[in-house]
Amino acid sequence: MRGASWAGELHRTWVIRDGATLVGTIGFYRLDGQGNGEIGYWVAPDQRGGGRLREAANAVIDWAFSSEGAALTRIEWRAVVGNEASARVARALGFRFEGTLRQALVSAKHRDDGWIAALLKTDERMPQPWPVLED
Repeated sequence: MRGASWAGELHRTWVIRDGATLVGTIGFYRLDGQGNGEIGYWVAPDQRGGGRLREAANAVIDWAFSSEGAALTRIEWRAVVGNEASARVARALGFRFEGTLRQALVSAKHRDDGWIAALLKTDERMPQPWPVLED
């Protein structure tokens, strides 16, 4: 996808495909020009599983931390409290759970509490324990 946000370097979004089949989307949002950004992803319900999102996420994280990419230092992940599927992907990517943001996620209809986690360029990208996920 290209548009004003892409040209203005605020957002980067990619489509994940398996042949002609749409698997999902992944991107970086709120790129602030100071080394910070937020990762977001979505996978079609019938395409979940199989590790394709994790593979795509590792590739875009590599890009985001590289000097040829966004040159980020910190990547944040946020999701509505209870979105364990998204949290499990973030944990598998090495994100560290940082807490709950009360009423911080705003949609057109309401506000939700949100989980937040982060990955630093210097972090070892190994799964860490998350207190909100049971194993």
